[in-house]
Amino acid sequence: MIASLPTVLAMGVSPPRVDVTFEPNQRSDLTVTLINNNDGPVDVDVRVEGVLKNSVAVKQPIRIPARGTASVPLAFVAPAELATPGFHTTFVFFAERAPDDTGGTFAVRTEVGYRIILWKPYPGQYAELTAGAPSVPQGQNTQLKLLVNNLGAEAITSGRATVRIVSAAGELQDVFTFDGMEIAGSSNKDFTKLIPSSGYSPGKYQLQAKLEYNNLIAESNGSFAVGTQDVDIVALEGPLYLDKPVNRYTVHVESLWNQRLDNVYSTVVLGATPSTTPSIAIDPFQPGAMTNFWETDRSILPGQALATVTVYFPGGSKTALLPIAVFNETPKPPTYEAPAGADSVVELSAADLIVGIIAIILVASVILFAISRYHRRKDEGGGPGSDTETTKSASPAPNAVIPDSPRAPPQPSPQSTRK
Repeated sequence: MIASLPTVLAMGVSPPRVDVTFEPNQRSDLTVTLINNNDGPVDVDVRVEGVLKNSVAVKQPIRIPARGTASVPLAFVAPAELATPGFHTTFVFFAERAPDDTGGTFAVRTEVGYRIILWKPYPGQYAELTAGAPSVPQGQNTQLKLLVNNLGAEAITSGRATVRIVSAAGELQDVFTFDGMEIAGSSNKDFTKLIPSSGYSPGKYQLQAKLEYNNLIAESNGSFAVGTQDVDIVALEGPLYLDKPVNRYTVHVESLWNQRLDNVYSTVVLGATPSTTPSIAIDPFQPGAMTNFWETDRSILPGQALATVTVYFPGGSKTALLPIAVFNETPKPPTYEAPAGADSVVELSAADLIVGIIAIILVASVILFAISRYHRRKDEGGGPGSDTETTKSASPAPNAVIPDSPRAPPQPSPQSTRK
């Protein structure tokens, strides 16, 4: 059996999007370029999705020459009314028309999308604030950046922003202010200041930004880090069970460096059984976990023990004493303890159920026996009322003489009765 390879039809679109500002009933004449990367011409199907899909008209049919392009005119007519401000996206999808499935070839259709983004400004002033700063190595300064996006139609004037820089321990490091901020309507603007982070200690810092304008407030939280080629040893995860020959453990660390740390591993010593973890890589200022197994040293006493953890990383190593819980036995699976008297209730219910089932079986057996007996007599010639007819045939005739029963008491004669 010979399996044919899929026919892959490749197509591109340029540009991928267009932005339109809302004006009631405004018509926008647009043009999109479709690109055919195949050796043969391609016919294209069109599909429009979105709340405003009826506002789009695409000129068809569309055919792209081999290894060529085709310009496709589109018309977008904005609605007369648009209640909700903000962005409204309409998707126009162009899909290659799959050729007929002949010769056992499976056609794969390529579909590309084009977005028409209609923007309706918010009434008045409406600001969104974003605060950020790049992380840097220890000894370097960084730059504070505030991005103010005015989504309103009206310009923001005389805005004032305050940014607090707070350490991971909650200590206030610096305060920056921006006065007289102006942002035109339906636009955005960057504001920057230098942060003297060269004097900061290594660690993470929070940016707490607040913008005040026209009796309104916009807030944003960001962060950055001052790095050093070091790690923090956070915790040693256990516990250790003395009844198990091998126990699993995990060393948790966190990178303090603004670059990726490769070949990070650790050695853990507890009792007489040291163990070394496989190496891992840690992304800048991110946590990492190193897991391995150690042979249990049963000379360790139950309770809480201290393990010596040494973490090795490019440029150095770090050692810490970390606690780990030690138990004599592995905990058993939890069992349900019923309240007092619940067991007898459960047993009684089970007994009642069994008795009920037995009773049902007995009743069913009696019914089946009666039905079987009935059909057997019928087959022997009785039929309905056969028992009654048998009894009648055994009864005496009206004129028959019935002998006295030997057990019957003697009856008085008529003569004695008349006396």
